[in-house]
Amino acid sequence: MSEPVTTPTHDSPPEGTQARPLGKQLGERLRALRIAAGLTQTDVAGGRFSKEYISQIERGKTRPTEATVTWLADRLNVDPSFLSVGAMGLCCAIVLALRLPHAAEVNTTGLRAEGSGLIARLTSRRLLGTYAAGFCVLFTQIATFTYVTFYLAAPPFLLSTAALGWLFSVYLVGAVVTPISGRWIHMYGHRTALVIAIALGVGGSL
Repeated sequence: MSEPVTTPTHDSPPEGTQARPLGKQLGERLRALRIAAGLTQTDVAGGRFSKEYISQIERGKTRPTEATVTWLADRLNVDPSFLSVGAMGLCCAIVLALRLPHAAEVNTTGLRAEGSGLIARLTSRRLLGTYAAGFCVLFTQIATFTYVTFYLAAPPFLLSTAALGWLFSVYLVGAVVTPISGRWIHMYGHRTALVIAIALGVGGSL
């Protein structure tokens, strides 16, 4: 038996088409956020759409327009990209799960050897110092990027979400510098390269 076609009560989007695969992932994301917020489909629909239309989106029967996604995100008090990007991430995860090869049989003898080697690495003083330095660098980076977005979103800057997103383009610089930094380490030594990296990080933060 075919599904009845249900349209929004107001501001009907022009999609009215069969949903794409990504639309189903977006619908699942919408449903999860709605349930987490303790809302019904009627609550989310408000006076603009019908309950049946929200149900169609959640079941992947129709794909909403960008304007509709923005409106729904506002109803759920989340960023519109949280719906779209979350759906794309879920879609990519499913594709990877289907495409990745099955794991080979586990060799218990090799596993024991690897386990003993892991313990040796976890008890090495030199490596423990490296782990601690890496943790501090990563923690500082996360704290900096978290703070700076709140700082620039407040007066007098009032940057938009899209503008703040451009801050993370510095990761592209890291993708270029990382292969080159290996040569610098061999040329100038680990200590010198580490001091230079920390100085550049502190200078960039200031």
